Amino acid sequence: MIKKSLVTSSAVGIGRAITLDLASKVFDVAFHYNKSVEAANQAAQEATNYGVKAIVKQADITKPEQAQSLVENAAAQLSGLSVVVNNVGNYLRKPISKTSIKEWQEVINSNLNATFYITKAALPYLKAANGARIVNFACASAQKMAARQTNTAYIIAKTGIIIYTKSLAVELIKDKITVNVVSPGVA
Repeated sequence: MIKKSLVTSSAVGIGRAITLDLASKVFDVAFHYNKSVEAANQAAQEATNYGVKAIVKQADITKPEQAQSLVENAAAQLSGLSVVVNNVGNYLRKPISKTSIKEWQEVINSNLNATFYITKAALPYLKAANGARIVNFACASAQKMAARQTNTAYIIAKTGIIIYTKSLAVELIKDKITVNVVSPGVA
């Protein structure tokens, strides 16, 4: 298996920790950011201490063309991809009645649609890796079909991620690609 990874939203937080862990396991890594350029550059510099190639890429991956470009450029600069971690996702803590259309769309786009856009763009590279991994992020309790008082759009998007991940796992096993979902609690 080639050791090349792209982790979305990896300039800070969980994404940064995952990417640095991959670097420590001798993966070349692509750090993605939308607005945190300084943090992304610092994380990439830290990753190079492991003797790996670390690149930094900016994209608003809620836009399909930018997601496609991010994946293509990362794969070109790293000479392929074998791991994609879909970590992007805005959180909104508001009752439905106080959620604007724009806020609803932003939460669904950043959590659910961005995962689809990145994965779709990455599939040719992952298939070529001859043994690859996709890890998608949901959240604790997203699988529970229960009413929510303040984060409905977020939970809907994360429940969609769980269904998407299970469906993709069944489809891609024949291509030697495993697809998993991680559902952390509040971090």
